[in-house]
Amino acid sequence: MLSSYLRFALLLLVLAALCVWRLAPTQWSTSLLDALPQSSDALQQQATASDQQQLALLLRIPSSGGVSHHQWQAQVHQWVQQLIAGSRLQLSGQATLSAFNDYYAKHAGAFISASDGERVAAQNWQALADRAQQRLLSPAPLFADIVRQDPLLLSQFFLEQLPQPFAPFQRQQGVWFHDDDQQRQALVLLNSQVDAFSQQQASAQLALLEANIAEWQQRLPQLTVSRSGLLFHAVAAADRAKWEISVYGSASLALALLLMWVVFRSLRQLLVTLAILSCAAMVGLLVLVSCFQRPHVLAFVFSTTLIGLCIDYVFHGAIAWGHGAERFRQLRRPLTLSAMSTIIGFIALWWLPLPLLQQMGVFMAAGLLSVLLIVLFWLPHAIPARQPSRRWQRCCERWQRCYPTQPGVARWLAWCWPALAVISVTALLLMSNSEDNVRSLNQSPPALLKQEQQVRQAVAGLNISPSVLLVSAANLEQVLNKERIVRQLLVSQGLVQQLQGLSGWLPVTAAQQWAQQIRQQAQQHGAIADYLAWLGLSDYPSPPPLAAAEHPLAAQYVLAAPTSASRVTARSFLLGVSDSQAVTAALHELDLPGVQLYSPLQQASKALSHYRQQLKWWLAGLLTIAALVVARSMGWRQSINIVSVVALAVTLALWVSQGLQPLNLFHAIGAILVAVLGLDYGIFCSHGARHGRLGLQQAMQATGLSALTTCVAFGLLAFSQTPAIAAFGTTVLVGVLVSVICTPSLALLMQGYQQHD
Repeated sequence: MLSSYLRFALLLLVLAALCVWRLAPTQWSTSLLDALPQSSDALQQQATASDQQQLALLLRIPSSGGVSHHQWQAQVHQWVQQLIAGSRLQLSGQATLSAFNDYYAKHAGAFISASDGERVAAQNWQALADRAQQRLLSPAPLFADIVRQDPLLLSQFFLEQLPQPFAPFQRQQGVWFHDDDQQRQALVLLNSQVDAFSQQQASAQLALLEANIAEWQQRLPQLTVSRSGLLFHAVAAADRAKWEISVYGSASLALALLLMWVVFRSLRQLLVTLAILSCAAMVGLLVLVSCFQRPHVLAFVFSTTLIGLCIDYVFHGAIAWGHGAERFRQLRRPLTLSAMSTIIGFIALWWLPLPLLQQMGVFMAAGLLSVLLIVLFWLPHAIPARQPSRRWQRCCERWQRCYPTQPGVARWLAWCWPALAVISVTALLLMSNSEDNVRSLNQSPPALLKQEQQVRQAVAGLNISPSVLLVSAANLEQVLNKERIVRQLLVSQGLVQQLQGLSGWLPVTAAQQWAQQIRQQAQQHGAIADYLAWLGLSDYPSPPPLAAAEHPLAAQYVLAAPTSASRVTARSFLLGVSDSQAVTAALHELDLPGVQLYSPLQQASKALSHYRQQLKWWLAGLLTIAALVVARSMGWRQSINIVSVVALAVTLALWVSQGLQPLNLFHAIGAILVAVLGLDYGIFCSHGARHGRLGLQQAMQATGLSALTTCVAFGLLAFSQTPAIAAFGTTVLVGVLVSVICTPSLALLMQGYQQHD
């Protein structure tokens, strides 16, 4: 026995060394976006990449706090510079006022508002000349020295009628300020250079930001800070999930180990079980990093959680060996049957187009295969032939007596289980309530949601819809014209308050035609000619050609086209959306080529729904494969009964979970574990019934212990405040309970079939 321990210890050391060697160059993906479905369109990815990095901080102090307006601005600027200097944050890339002045001064005369265009068309020359003369005589400043290029100041008046981005805030050196009678406010817009969904990078970034905020609040106690941005919500969700998994995981592990100690009363058995599971985890990890260049951390976390089902095989092997070598020999066939049907099912995950599930399938298949081989060929040499405690055996005997043994009951169950399975599955398919909205998978803390609402109430320009309007055309001018058509449609119908895009800063390009009319009028002795003479100009200048691509905001709205694309694409944001479905319908009715409403959240939600449907078919395929495999060993009648009980357990678990929250992808992942464990319970109980009452007792001792440890391990997750984790835990808890209650009745059916045959 000592030599077997040494060989297994050597195997663990070799696996550990291989893991260290293979993990050293491995780059793990930690971003949640890599685990969720994403658009394959490069332009759509660009459209949302910058939004995921935007942060907003609303700083406020009372106006009566003893800090003057100039002191407040100086302190904010100093704090922002300190923050940027020590972090991977930078002020949002809004164009500076000087950049605007330079651009509009260069293109003065090329911009005319729609109202001034109507005045030119109506030849209302006197009104245009009088307004320009009054403005030149007023003390109000001009954007630049544009009189020689635009004597009527048409571009000046066009700029003044443009809406302020974050009214009533005014920009000063990259920060937006607004004072009133009650408080002084500063809006700091930042761009983060880290991925908000990468827990390590995002947590480090947020920790540095919060440390700077806390330090400033110590110096200025009356300062309040409201936060807005994906980074805050992503880190809060990750921290909550990490805390829940660590707390619930530690508690469930302690309870599971306590149960094993109560049943076996053997430290050696406990250590051997942990060693086998460690070996399975390392084998699965090695295969995972060998098959994928950038495996995802979530795949490893889920897989190491699901690898706990391997403990079933250890329990069955240990209990069978405790009843003698003959019992262990009889276990080999059902153990192999159960493991191979499960391994085939996990291998089938490879054909699902979701990388997370593909990686889980590879990890689980490799881990299960290693456990099967270890239990079959090494376990008898590692532990003594020791039966479970008498208390556990008596408990299982009382549990076994709860099931009737009359032949009439067997005939009733033979059609009852398939009928109940068909009814429950049909009802679930017809009346299931599912919601695959990615927002429902997480719940931000109430305090953070309140701060988000405070920022959006104070700054109207941040009330941006998650949907992005993408407009494509052969050139930028055509793109802007299409944007104007869409803006006119949506605003006139009251579907949006504003369409925030580059076309809002570059109105219609008819300025050249209007300028020609003004030039013709200037050659006559009218109001325009007199006004030009008053300025000392001999002629009205021709406006320069409009270079829309040089606009300071072009980089913010125009997307970089892929190298193979010859079209120009720009994005714009919808503000104050009243009905998103009505917006989609209006755009569909408009039927303007090159215009699409892209919502990354909606696309991810649709993809999650698609993958949930695919998992439904995967479950059906798994049960079909299991039925075929089991039928070769136990016959078609028992195979149908086993699959029926498993299907009933899965559907009842989903029914209960549906009462707590709509079904989503994580319910389907939980259903995978329920189906796998249910098949194990059914196969082992049916096989145990072949060997009489003692054989069934042995099977129930192992399945009962497996069910208890599984319910303890996953049942606590049902109380999680993270909806996705709670969905997984609830499904597994209910499904395993139904499975372990129903599967012992399959023994009565198996005995009846043997007597009949």
